Amino acid sequence: MSLQVVQLDVNDDKSVKDAIDRIVTEKRRIDVLVNNAGYGLFGSLEDMSIDEIKKQFETNFFGVIRVTKQVLPILREQNNGIIVNVSSVGGRIGLPVLSAYHSTKFALEGLSESILYEVRPFGIRVIIIEPRRNQN
Repeated sequence: MSLQVVQLDVNDDKSVKDAIDRIVTEKRRIDVLVNNAGYGLFGSLEDMSIDEIKKQFETNFFGVIRVTKQVLPILREQNNGIIVNVSSVGGRIGLPVLSAYHSTKFALEGLSESILYEVRPFGIRVIIIEPRRNQN
């Protein structure tokens, strides 16, 4: 078995659709979706603009929704698949100067836990990975 990585922009509907269509055309199926796109916006809430916070959510949260919505019909038709959402320990605890980033990760955790119940009857599993920074 080999791993194929397909580049796409999670903030662009067409990019997501084109990438998923390419995979399905070439491979005829999708077994695992790993939602790992994201970045950290550092700063106090007071110092961040609404536009900066919206961009943070667009990539870290709505990007996951955009890709997942494109892949779900395929996984449902297969009656099988795994969705892996890469969150963060910041999806469970908040820290100073990371309010925007942690907000996206809290939202991702809630989304993941909720859709788990929606997709389970279709043989689809949802996994949340919460990496934490190594303290060494």
